[in-house]
Amino acid sequence: MSILSTLRTLKAWAINRYNYSAYQTLGARGIQRPADPRSLVNNHFKGWVYICASRNAETIAGIPLRLYARGGTRSYYSRRALGKQQKSYIEQITGKGAEDVEEIVAGHPLIDLLDHMNDEHTRAEVLEGTVTWQEATGDAYWYMEPGAMGLPQAIYPLMSQFMKVVRDGEGRLTGYLYGRDENKRIALEASEVIHFKTANPKNPDYGLSPLEATFGAAVLLESQQEYEQALYDAGGCPEVGLIVKGQLTEDQRKKLYAEWRGKFESKRKGEKFIILQGDMDLKTFGLPPKDVGVQFTQRFSREEICAAYGVPMTLIQLNEASRAGAEAGHYAYMQFTIAPKLRRIAEKLTEQLASKYDDRLFFAFDDPVPENQELRLRQIQTRLQTRMTSINEERALDGMEPVEWGEKPSEPVSPFGLPADEEEEEPEPDTPPEKSVKQMNQHERSFARELNGYFVKMRKQVEENLEQLV
Repeated sequence: MSILSTLRTLKAWAINRYNYSAYQTLGARGIQRPADPRSLVNNHFKGWVYICASRNAETIAGIPLRLYARGGTRSYYSRRALGKQQKSYIEQITGKGAEDVEEIVAGHPLIDLLDHMNDEHTRAEVLEGTVTWQEATGDAYWYMEPGAMGLPQAIYPLMSQFMKVVRDGEGRLTGYLYGRDENKRIALEASEVIHFKTANPKNPDYGLSPLEATFGAAVLLESQQEYEQALYDAGGCPEVGLIVKGQLTEDQRKKLYAEWRGKFESKRKGEKFIILQGDMDLKTFGLPPKDVGVQFTQRFSREEICAAYGVPMTLIQLNEASRAGAEAGHYAYMQFTIAPKLRRIAEKLTEQLASKYDDRLFFAFDDPVPENQELRLRQIQTRLQTRMTSINEERALDGMEPVEWGEKPSEPVSPFGLPADEEEEEPEPDTPPEKSVKQMNQHERSFARELNGYFVKMRKQVEENLEQLV
């Protein structure tokens, strides 16, 4: 069932579900929208605002969302144990222990719901749209279509600019009114809607979007762009003047205009040529150079918008950022912008969606911070190269199933990419033969592994330096 057919069904009996006068109490209680969300979306969601909002939305939609359970689950759900690194991350973001936490991989109806949210949208589309609406208006809404046993059978994203929060006279949340026409809104129960919102000290019912917070900077950029566009389209003033001796009749003027346009007409709007009285001469016109302060104003407005959305300038001006600056900006972006947004979304889904199925269930996104991911990869590489652990031992730390070929520790790799045992050179004459790895004692093998690891590290550093030179 589509969202439109569902809402048409609700419309027939929505009038009797709530006392619509409850919404009228919002004005008396001072609960009013600080800004018109329709205007924010229709008139101001463009330019740098859209660039920053879409960057956040696309990044969040690309990070996996996983379902976890505490204390074990039923055996017919496909589960996976967590590795040490995953447990540490779960403890960090939840503030609780993770010794009894398992990931539910498949078979659970909640996973099936997220994998097929409705007949029109994929999970990535819903997440991207959710973040986009929240970045534009401060709010995003999911409608959970009721199914069997009171559990949702489909989830639809709702357009936040058409939603109203309803509270009763005592301030309790009663529900929501949804629709384009304010006189024909459809009532939705509070339990049927998941409301994602940002912090707003002005109004507890609605979120404060970065667009609204930097509204002045956004409008200033729009005005400057409109002015420059109008100046370009209209030409501002004639560019060329023809000075003619004596007086010209109206017919002579029209003839000169026609001849000039026939040869030099521009595709731009506005007159590029005028006729002046006097001696025949050609004169060019031009506007004085723009005040340099305009460029600074545009730059500061753009930086203000990017700062409000948490998007570093190194992600916007890639051609001006060094590699070190770009990596630092990417780390800060993931750590201080994306990670907090992911946590808020996961907590809201845990509270209002996972709790409908089981109190032990909770959601969490994968760790988006690149430093944490790279650290784990370096650990795996070092341990395998030094034969400290086997492949299956590393897979167990990450909660993965063992493989048949993963029991034996891998051969240590030399700086030239070959196992150390295969690179033994023939001893020179008059020199004692070198020991093979198998003939070394424990201390000698340990030293050889450390030395080999050092060469691997140095080779990697040399390759990175060569890439930078290229």
